[in-house]
Amino acid sequence: MDLDPTDEQQSIVDVFGDLAERTVPLDRLREHEPLGFAPALWEQLFALGAPGMAVPVDAVGAGATLLDLALAVEALGRRLAPAPLIEHAVTTRLLAETGSKLDELLDGSRIATLALRPPKDGVARLVPAGLRPGIRARHRA
Repeated sequence: MDLDPTDEQQSIVDVFGDLAERTVPLDRLREHEPLGFAPALWEQLFALGAPGMAVPVDAVGAGATLLDLALAVEALGRRLAPAPLIEHAVTTRLLAETGSKLDELLDGSRIATLALRPPKDGVARLVPAGLRPGIRARHRA
């Protein structure tokens, strides 16, 4: 069994890794703590189409595999890149399967995330990326 990445997969790793290194070098990482993410990196990820990369083509996404998404996220994580890509991509993919309208999630005007438990007394807990600016809570059962 050959576990080496294909040329296309290696390209994903290289593109996302290089983007993280250029946009958020390690020596400037702490500058992004107050927001919890790097807006310039997020804009570049949207320019690449990354947030919709794992959304099926029939839902206006790029149709990449979950392995491709995992390679992209791993390349960002290897450089500690502060971007809520995995939360956004997985939630957007899930919403695509429900037939939800994804315009604001694919054009960069909103960041999606998922509460891992239902709200209790009106407060959602365990919400990855939940404190990011631009996230507005919407409860869907």
